[in-house]
Amino acid sequence: SFLPDAMAPVDGSNLRFAVGDRVSCNMGSDGWASGKVVALQYREDHWPAKKTAPYQVELDPAFGSALIFAPMDIPKVIRAEMPSTFSLPEDGRDAAEVLAALKTEVAKLQDDPIVLTVSGPELMAVAEDGTELFVPKDAGPWVITMVVQGPTTSAYSSHLRMQLKVNTAWPKSPAEVRVHSWIHSPFVKQNGVMDEAAMAEALGTLDADVSPLCRTVRAAFSLLNNP
Repeated sequence: SFLPDAMAPVDGSNLRFAVGDRVSCNMGSDGWASGKVVALQYREDHWPAKKTAPYQVELDPAFGSALIFAPMDIPKVIRAEMPSTFSLPEDGRDAAEVLAALKTEVAKLQDDPIVLTVSGPELMAVAEDGTELFVPKDAGPWVITMVVQGPTTSAYSSHLRMQLKVNTAWPKSPAEVRVHSWIHSPFVKQNGVMDEAAMAEALGTLDADVSPLCRTVRAAFSLLNNP
């Protein structure tokens, strides 16, 4: 649980999520953790009268299976679960099929005018699954490394080094974008990963006919161009 002092009584009829809904919760410096809503209008015995938390959430095993509460029903505290880029997703497809599709996508990236160089896909040297590190084998995840021309109308107009992490659930699970060049943007976390919610929103504005990885790069480009 977190931020208990920010709680206030809320009208349960106006809550955004229902019991059973999949959500992601803001865990502060630890980032976002996924789980499911298990109770509404949650309260603990020692809380003042009429104080409730909108949701109690059971986190997934990858995040410790803890029961936490979301103190406010606002997007920066709790949001609909974003498609994950876990290293070994439960809903992954055949790895050979995904790898072949990725190679075709990389060829298309080479023709994108903002992509200066691109290499991969290559197996990640070390990956994380939940809290465990492992050496990936045939089932991925893979990484695609590129240098792109930053938006010329922004503060990031230099060449930017980026990596896309892709798992076997791709393209249902979008690529994770990590910027390896120094950059200060509200859409880039301290670890260099671009904010998943912002990326999902940007992807939704782009032409669905464009190949998935090209759309991913264009979505990142649009966010950097609009700080």
